[in-house]
Amino acid sequence: MFPNSKIEAIDINKIFINNCKKRNSDNSILFKHKNIIEKINEKEKYDLILFSFNGLTNIIEEEEVRMALNNIYNLLKKGGKFIFTIHDMFSTEEYKNYW
Repeated sequence: MFPNSKIEAIDINKIFINNCKKRNSDNSILFKHKNIIEKINEKEKYDLILFSFNGLTNIIEEEEVRMALNNIYNLLKKGGKFIFTIHDMFSTEEYKNYW
């Protein structure tokens, strides 16, 4: 996919990780089981961290959000980018009524 890149994918759900490993038959992506709200002691630093599928908005407790963002900050190289997705505020009835 990106021949000069090293791609790692991290998820809290072991089932998702195993399913992704099966679909990635050429082993071009390294999959890891981790929880972003727990202390992560990785020596590796990243140019880009993508937090998709609304994962960040599913963290409710303020201290857990702080831990997640602190982990992300510590995993980024200097000048690295953090990209995340959020819920469309009109995607569910709950959000429609909230706004």
